[in-house]
Amino acid sequence: MKESIENCKCIEKLMIIGKVEPYSGYTELSNYAPEDVELGTLCFAQDVVRDDGEWDGYQWVANITINRELFPINYCPICGKEIKYQKIKELKL
Repeated sequence: MKESIENCKCIEKLMIIGKVEPYSGYTELSNYAPEDVELGTLCFAQDVVRDDGEWDGYQWVANITINRELFPINYCPICGKEIKYQKIKELKL
């Protein structure tokens, strides 16, 4: 597991509004993300809206779901500063 250190003000603000969040393992990674993403890696978060509905005779019955996808980032998307990490020990429960 790792933790970001010395974040720029842009990253801090993006984290406050929910556009950047650390990968926790509970949220789905994007199909374009590498397979070796470590817990704690900062990711750009995006909500994906899908309508998995079906036709019921003459009308469409909507089944709308909202999924959150994460895209791992190595640099701040605003100022371009590299994101630095430090390793932390994982707690064994």
